[in-house]
Amino acid sequence: MLNRFYIHVLVYLMLLILLLIAVLIIYFNVNFVFY
Repeated sequence: MLNRFYIHVLVYLMLLILLLIAVLIIYFNVNFVFY
C-alpha cells in the first residue's frame, strides 16, 4: 500500500512539474511576442 501511495505522489509531482514548465514556456513566448 505504501509503495502505491509513493508512486501516486511521484506521478502527481511529475505532472505538476510538467505543468509548471508548460506555463513558463507559454509565459516566455507571450513576453517574446510583446517585445
